[in-house]
Amino acid sequence: MTKRKQRKLVESAEEVVAAMNGDMRFDASSWKPDVIELQLSKGAVKMTVPDVAGLVVSSKSGQVPNGLRELLVNQMKGGSGKRDKDWEPGPEDLEGIVAFMEIVVRAAVFEPIIVPDGSVPDYEQGQIAYSNFSIEDKMQIFQKAVPDEMGGAANFSG
Repeated sequence: MTKRKQRKLVESAEEVVAAMNGDMRFDASSWKPDVIELQLSKGAVKMTVPDVAGLVVSSKSGQVPNGLRELLVNQMKGGSGKRDKDWEPGPEDLEGIVAFMEIVVRAAVFEPIIVPDGSVPDYEQGQIAYSNFSIEDKMQIFQKAVPDEMGGAANFSG
């Protein structure tokens, strides 16, 4: 090994040790999610686009329609994930879509704070209940939060 390669190896090792000791700061701003301000019927909300695929995978049985799960699996396998081609939601999917819509809306909206079911919101402290959103507001948030690849779910209109 040449002296130059040895020096580079030592410098790399020193950088790793410095990072492990917390001496090196990394700029994480590129990881910060984009904030979307969305005007709804009773006011604006601030939201981000959640990890919808993660929400699908971690959801309980029955909370996500099978067609949406199949779209996700197809997409993860490198398939097209084309909307409306692979899955056309029908009335039988309504219950699952409504349940999944709540999961997505709760994950997306961070201002105002949506309190857990059964809790009393403190409106003065910027809290609301999920039930305060109209179905139109929920759909608008859901459509902003769901990526185009899963558009069949986001564009479900009954």
